[in-house]
Amino acid sequence: MIIFGVIIQDIERIKKKNLDNGGLAMTFSYNKLWKLLIDKNMLKKDLIEKASISPTTVAAMSKGKPVSLETLGKICELLECNIGDIIEVVIDEKSKGVLS
Repeated sequence: MIIFGVIIQDIERIKKKNLDNGGLAMTFSYNKLWKLLIDKNMLKKDLIEKASISPTTVAAMSKGKPVSLETLGKICELLECNIGDIIEVVIDEKSKGVLS
């Protein structure tokens, strides 16, 4: 269990270092997913049950955090859609110059 805590601390330290050095800051928008659920008359709890994903994963998605491709694949399979139909990458405005 301590190993996971150390890994998470390392990831957070690397992310902070990258931001301090003008690195890339990104979050993920699942707004397309939430809209698709509404269109299909589904609730988040339905998504959890039918796609066999955890409530913690849906909570992370609600906060714009990354989730595994496996999770996204399960959701796409359930909703019969492609990954671009449920998620968008949101790049921080001050980081856009790094890409050009």
